[in-house]
Amino acid sequence: MAYPRFARGADYSSLKARIARDYRVKVNGRAQPLNLDHLDQAEALVFWMGGMPTPLDATGNPAASTKLFGFSNDKANPFKRDAVAARSDRTIPHYDFDEGRWLTYAEAEAGLAAKATSPEDAPAQ
Repeated sequence: MAYPRFARGADYSSLKARIARDYRVKVNGRAQPLNLDHLDQAEALVFWMGGMPTPLDATGNPAASTKLFGFSNDKANPFKRDAVAARSDRTIPHYDFDEGRWLTYAEAEAGLAAKATSPEDAPAQ
C-alpha cells in the first residue's frame, strides 16, 4: 500500500467524498469533482508517479501553474489540499512527465482519426 499510515482508520467513502470536494478538475472544458474510481491504466500511472492533479480555484482556474499538484508531505494525510502558497509542503513528481504531450480522451480520439486519414502517415509501400 502506498500510504500505510493513512489507511489506518480511514474509510474509502469519506476519503472519496473529501477528494471530490477538494479537487475539482476540468474534464472536456467543464469543472467536475475528481473521481479516482474511473482512472485507466495510464491515468493511474501518472497519478501515482506525479500526484494529485492541480485542482481548480474558486474562479475555475488551475490553482497552480503545473498540471500535477503532487501529494501533501503530511504522511498522515497525503491527500490534503494545501494552500497554493504552501507549495513547498507538496511532494515532487517521481517522474518528470512532459505535460505538453497529455491529451484528453476526446483529443486523442480526434488525433487518431486524423492520423488514420492523413496521407503522410500512410504505411510505406
